[in-house]
Amino acid sequence: EAATDIRDRVLAAHPQDALTVELTGLPMLTADEHRLVGRGLFESGAATALGVFLMLTFAFRSLRQSVVTLVPLGVSMGIALGVAYLVIGHLNAVTSGLFAVLLGLGIDFAVHLTARYHEELRSNPGARAAAMRAALIYAGPGILTGAITTSLAFLTVASARFTAYAELGLLTSIGLFVVLGCTLMLLPVLANGKWITEASPPRLVGVAMLPAVVRRAPRFIVMVAVLGAVAGA
Repeated sequence: EAATDIRDRVLAAHPQDALTVELTGLPMLTADEHRLVGRGLFESGAATALGVFLMLTFAFRSLRQSVVTLVPLGVSMGIALGVAYLVIGHLNAVTSGLFAVLLGLGIDFAVHLTARYHEELRSNPGARAAAMRAALIYAGPGILTGAITTSLAFLTVASARFTAYAELGLLTSIGLFVVLGCTLMLLPVLANGKWITEASPPRLVGVAMLPAVVRRAPRFIVMVAVLGAVAGA
């Protein structure tokens, strides 16, 4: 900041001269990175949150339900930021994408739980507490398994020799469990609140057709998947 102030004073003192002042060196690079990390953290997080919110609104056809689904995620981001400060102490150009990664992965927990909740509620309208209990019992194990496997995958990234990627892997692994805990504890409370008065939305068009398509052509689907994997490899 002191070097930047000196440059600005020099330029202000000679407005009539065509002066160009460039600043370089490790301190300036560090300052630029700090500024870019702060801006990137906000921009990537805001863009991801907006995209997730729009997708939730399209899927659930309810602004209230979309907000309720995102609240546990918002709380998780605050806790994850505290965890990052305690574990690493800073964010860099790579780990500043932590929030976008956690938002994209963590929203799956809330979506699976909410979708199962509405499925139960469509079968028994009005029984909100029973529907959420069934959603936790039947969807909870799958959500927990997904969180554990994804977290273990990111823990392998923590062994990378490039420190920034290792830090991102560690923080993401821890952050996923933070998101999972907040989702399983906060979402049932919020979803059963008095402010949620809308009926469960109907199923998305085309989703009900998927089981029939899978049953009709299982070998073809497996063959296409294997060919796609081989082509990608």
